[in-house]
Amino acid sequence: MNKESLHRILQSVATGKTSVDNAAKALTNISFENIGFAHIDHNRSLRKGFPEVVFGEGKTAEQVIRIVEKIIEEEDLVLVTRVSQNKAETIKSHLPDIEYHQDARMVIFKKNEISMQGKGEILVLSAGTSDIPVAKEAYLTAKNMGNQVEAIFDVGVAGIHR
Repeated sequence: MNKESLHRILQSVATGKTSVDNAAKALTNISFENIGFAHIDHNRSLRKGFPEVVFGEGKTAEQVIRIVEKIIEEEDLVLVTRVSQNKAETIKSHLPDIEYHQDARMVIFKKNEISMQGKGEILVLSAGTSDIPVAKEAYLTAKNMGNQVEAIFDVGVAGIHR
């Protein structure tokens, strides 16, 4: 749940469109919602300013789909990290609006474009080609958190032992 969702619920009660009981039901899961195999942190945006990021490795495509569906009920953005191509294809067949970034192994669902709200600029730098997937994950994560981000991949810095 983000500030806008909370405001909508409270405004709806104030104007009489929603009963106190229905609002209480909506606010029951304001913190965590247990969906059996995972606990969805609906309050992360209120506490941290950004919704929960889902770690996709070790989860089935069906689990990721269910988690994303729950998060997007209240949030405009969901990031899922460490997602294989096969898993992403299954997810996309159920959630066609996602973007899959194979080079970063990330699935991104966003309802709206991200507004830049960070201060300054973030530079993501990777030394070798094997670091590129993690660096691209960091780049996309920072960018989708509303930051201005630049990236330099594979700068070729060798260790002193070389």
